[in-house]
Parts: sequence; C-alpha cells; structure tokens
Amino acid sequence: MSRSTWSAGSLGFVLGLACSAGFAVAAPMAPLTAASALVVRLADHAYALDRLSDGVQDRSLRAQMKAEQRALSGDLGLLQATIDQQLAAQDLRAPPHRPPAPRAPVVPVTGDAELQGILAAMEAESFGRDQLAVLASAAPGRHFTSGQVVAVMDTFTFDSDRVEAATLLYPLVVDPQNWYVTTAALTFSSSKETLRSRTH
Repeated sequence: MSRSTWSAGSLGFVLGLACSAGFAVAAPMAPLTAASALVVRLADHAYALDRLSDGVQDRSLRAQMKAEQRALSGDLGLLQATIDQQLAAQDLRAPPHRPPAPRAPVVPVTGDAELQGILAAMEAESFGRDQLAVLASAAPGRHFTSGQVVAVMDTFTFDSDRVEAATLLYPLVVDPQNWYVTTAALTFSSSKETLRSRTH
C-alpha cells in the first residue's frame, strides 16, 4: 500500500471513528474538542504500534509497518490542524475564566415602622435639644434615605435644629445624590448655606 493510498484511507478511518463516536468535525465546539481528544488517543495507539513493530523479525514487514505508522501520524497531524483551524474560524475556543466582580455590600435602610417609631419618640419631647438627643441615640447602626432625613427635619420647629439633625444623619445617608432635598426643607438661605458647608 502506498503512502498516498494510506493517507486517504487512514484519514477516512479516523473520521469514521470520530463520526461513530458521535463527533462531527464541522459541528460546534463540543464535537470538535471531543474529536481532538480522539486524535490524541489514536496518536498514542500509533506510537504503540511503532514500538510493537520493533519486535517484528521480518525486515520487509517491519519497514512496511513503520511506513504505515508514519503515514498515520501524518494524517492525524493534518486532522488535528483542520480541527484547530475550524475552532479558530468559528471562534469556539472557551474564553479565559474571569472571577465574578465582587458585589457591593447591601446597606439596609431604616424601615417605615422603625422611622415612625423614632419620629414618635422625638415628637414626645418638647424641646429641640431633647429631640436631637433622641435622634442621636437612635441613629447609630441605621441608614437613611434623603427623604427620610427630611421627615426627621420636619419634626423640629427651628431651622437651627433642622440643620443639626441633617448634619447628624448625613454620614448615614444611602443616596447622597438626593441630598439636595434636605436644603429645600429649610426656611432661610443662611440655614441652607450652613447645611451645605457642613455636608460637602
């Protein structure tokens, strides 16, 4: 058998094995990569045949076996190259693994029931300083929206106390982009300027 005859026959044989195993060389990535693994296994068998041929006494037969083994190895190389080309052309190689980006921690915002409890405790006090004391004791460990801060500010009679309350809660606000609503809750321009200077 000539090398050219063996090349065509052996390539057909390898392709036949791939198809019988459920592989399709022109199919999507899973069959292509599986066929590539089959090529590696067949190459191992070709190497084993080469080693076995060394024990054959008949020189002519041994030479023929060596030639057939080299032809098979060449065809396997061509098949592997074809698989690699199709993988590259179809862009089917798996992308490099990238760990997921860490998620930003979720900050729990004070619930409506909690807020109403704080407001009720503040309104039970008659003086602004006492209301601020209640707020100072309730605020640690909690987070507020800018709208909730406005609700707290509305419990005070005077702008000066509202500014103090807003300043106290500013570090605990989860939506600083909405902080502008707190300055709108103040009556006097001087109070607004004071709040801006303390929180920006």
